[in-house]
Amino acid sequence: MKLSLAEPKASHYEALSSWITDAKSCVHWAGPDFGFPFSAQALPKLLQMTDSESYSLTDADEALMGFGQFWPRDADTVHLGRVIINPLYRGQGLGKALIQLLIIEATERHQPDIITLNVLRDNPRAMYLYQKMGFVPFEEQSTEDMVFMTLSKA
Repeated sequence: MKLSLAEPKASHYEALSSWITDAKSCVHWAGPDFGFPFSAQALPKLLQMTDSESYSLTDADEALMGFGQFWPRDADTVHLGRVIINPLYRGQGLGKALIQLLIIEATERHQPDIITLNVLRDNPRAMYLYQKMGFVPFEEQSTEDMVFMTLSKA
């Protein structure tokens, strides 16, 4: 399957909003400060953060397969966030593909030494994937509910 990152379209936000079906899945995806419910039309504004970049993971037919963002934390670090895969295609390696493509894009744009992300402790599948990709838990910046993870690019 040919996958690529694309600028999100209105139809992508519509599909994405249908994947978040309750407050718990919203927290898993966007964090505790992201309100639920939300509308597809409001998503572009809700997702804006200082210097953040949003990307749709699309297949060859431009169907939305996933979504993710990144933003610089400081001069040497980029943070990945709000990563989600279309529920119809989970378990098929798309999470890994999305993370790899986001890392490539973030590296081209910001040349970071470190890539970071957060994963909820009750999401063992995601935590396993990130560790398999080389991310290391950093307990000093983790919380009871969330694990802060780092990937060294240096």
